Amino acid sequence: MKGKAPRAPVLSVIVVIFDMRREAERTLLTLSSSYQQEIDSQDYEVIVVDNGSSPPFPSQLAESLGNNFRTFYIEAASPSPAAALNFGVRQSKGENLGLIADGARIVTPRLLGFARRSFAAFANPVCTALAFHLGPDLHRRAVLNGHTQAEEDRLLAQIDWPDNGYRLFEIATLGGSSRRGYFLPKCESSTLFVRRTLFDQLGGYDERFDEPGGGYVNHDFYLRAVNRSDTDLVMLLGEGSFHQMHGGAMTGAPLDDAQRKTRRWSRQYQHITGRKLALPTKNTHYLGHLPPEAASVLAISLREALEP
Repeated sequence: MKGKAPRAPVLSVIVVIFDMRREAERTLLTLSSSYQQEIDSQDYEVIVVDNGSSPPFPSQLAESLGNNFRTFYIEAASPSPAAALNFGVRQSKGENLGLIADGARIVTPRLLGFARRSFAAFANPVCTALAFHLGPDLHRRAVLNGHTQAEEDRLLAQIDWPDNGYRLFEIATLGGSSRRGYFLPKCESSTLFVRRTLFDQLGGYDERFDEPGGGYVNHDFYLRAVNRSDTDLVMLLGEGSFHQMHGGAMTGAPLDDAQRKTRRWSRQYQHITGRKLALPTKNTHYLGHLPPEAASVLAISLREALEP
């Protein structure tokens, strides 16, 4: 008697990494079934796309985290993650997708479980969570005040991470795109969940965004998904992604350099899309919980929403 064929995963999570072994090891750990709660390893897969790292990220490190991890290496890689994300989606099997363009982002323990619930609750969700930077300030400013990877390691040890992933809220700062919290719109998502059918209808990530790090490619895909009339925007309460220090396109860039990059990215965005970058106006649905460690984020969100 032949055994049953393994069932296809409900959710495929695509993670792009580039020259970030320290950060990627942590990120992938937080996507493993030993860390994620309220979701079974058979229900999701993690597709790790190494976008040309030198040396390549050791595939055995990812695959040791579970049978639901697969790794791919792109040798002639673009400096933008757009093509790598599209490639990862083509390798995946799930009807629903999780998209993480920057593999330096540690996530909270029920991110995948609540994202999965959004697909059960809504016909065509665009599901997102707030983004944070580990440490006392945005990384491009924090490095000017002495924030280092060693200091980040110390902060993680201080909260006994990864024993309680929700304590990440205690040592982090809201990211630039998420700075206004839960209740006001944002123009980008660092951890985005959509149905595969929607991804295909949108044509995936626009590979014309060829700047190192992608420029505004993340913004473009998120806004195209949110602004459709047939989608529901879903914000996950109590979950998030936490950016680690690494040699990213903006991390540690002097202010004048960062401003030049954002101006260049804005020009490229307007050239490709024919419009200026703007916040979405769609009403938001909320799904999730409020761990005590995230209470301060709720307070910030309420203050931002209530300010005249």
